[in-house]
Amino acid sequence: MIKTYTSIILVFTSMIIAYGQISSEDFEIKSSKKKFPNALYNSIGLVDERTNKSHFGFIIEADNNLVKVVATSPLRYQIQIAIRSMVDSSVKSGDLILELIKLEISESKKGEIGYINFKANMYKVVDTTCYKINSVDTNYVYNFGFDVSSLLVTSSANLLSNFISGSLYISNHDSLSYPRIFKLAKFEIIDKDKIPAYSNLKLKDGAYHNFESFKNQKPDYNCRMAYDSLNHLKFVNVDSFGNILTNKYTILIAVYNGIAYYNRNEDGYGIMSKENNDFYFSGYEYVEDKEKKIAKAFLNGANIGPPGGVYIPLHLGDLIIKDTQKKVLVQKKLNFINGKPIFVKQL
Repeated sequence: MIKTYTSIILVFTSMIIAYGQISSEDFEIKSSKKKFPNALYNSIGLVDERTNKSHFGFIIEADNNLVKVVATSPLRYQIQIAIRSMVDSSVKSGDLILELIKLEISESKKGEIGYINFKANMYKVVDTTCYKINSVDTNYVYNFGFDVSSLLVTSSANLLSNFISGSLYISNHDSLSYPRIFKLAKFEIIDKDKIPAYSNLKLKDGAYHNFESFKNQKPDYNCRMAYDSLNHLKFVNVDSFGNILTNKYTILIAVYNGIAYYNRNEDGYGIMSKENNDFYFSGYEYVEDKEKKIAKAFLNGANIGPPGGVYIPLHLGDLIIKDTQKKVLVQKKLNFINGKPIFVKQL
């Protein structure tokens, strides 16, 4: 078994040397510059049925580097922002559901020929089910005699955006309903303007033990500002008379004098700012050595193979690799659906 692991690590090492460090390229749906007056739909949900939801494929950049294309933020969030940028005040209050079956990017070894496979369905919601109004199943080949890497990433995002905008005026449908699709997506059609934490001009002071109570602006307790033994800012639960409560409930978000503070665990609380209707905070995060991170991903089931070749799925369980880590300052924002911190950038 040790010999097997050693052989595999040697293969991964040779791949990393051959293709350089596998970094990532951002997949981002840009806000629409064109408005669609009198559109029929103002919200959209997502049913993501892609085989691999973690990325959209690989491109090859300069120096033969293999680069994974990943979403900058959750895809369901991106399509919601996209549709809001497409419509104006004349929009009707219809709901769409996007069923994404395939959106894959690949390139030739030299990076001069690119491919995009795109398959999706669009449904409109009627009462407690939905009906198909639009569909696409197509392949695109980009062969212009030069590197098409950036073009592939931009074009794939545009294809998705155009499919959404191309569905805004479609109302006709056949009699076949799709209750399964509705059931999968009904919790994803969320409008930020209906969430108190995002729509209210002022946040309500108090201690919030989870994101659910924060987004609904229903504090679990009152709170008081304090400091720990390392002089890190912290907050404690207090009753209506200001007495400290002895419970052990952890405060995830504290709002004190109208300012929100996010619990960064060992780094204490940090101010959370609201910008462009999103909540941001900064903090330190350990980043592991890239090459070891790549090898670990391969050993835990990632698909590997040469660009344009056959990718071999490996499932070898957890192999412990000693990591070299460093602590860096990063910016994150909260996913408005579940409150999970999303990495934005390194500061």
